[in-house]
Amino acid sequence: GSHFGFETLSCFQLTFIGVTQCNEGFKHIDMDETDRKAFNLIIPLELVEDSPPELWVYEERPDIDDDDQAAVGIQYELDVAVAIGD
Repeated sequence: GSHFGFETLSCFQLTFIGVTQCNEGFKHIDMDETDRKAFNLIIPLELVEDSPPELWVYEERPDIDDDDQAAVGIQYELDVAVAIGD
């Protein structure tokens, strides 16, 4: 936690997710208003060759319609974790 300026770092939950087929995801928020003190850490264990981006991250701006918000597609990589916070 020292890298992020925290005195401690705790893990409250560890979850495994397996996906065999997904044609379309859905936009959602896992957490918000934590004062940047909570995040999801995604560590891919297996990759699908030549797949489209597995994760889309959207900029949340109340002054812009959902359809017009900027999005970034993330392609998972082995030995590379993705950290997403509020």
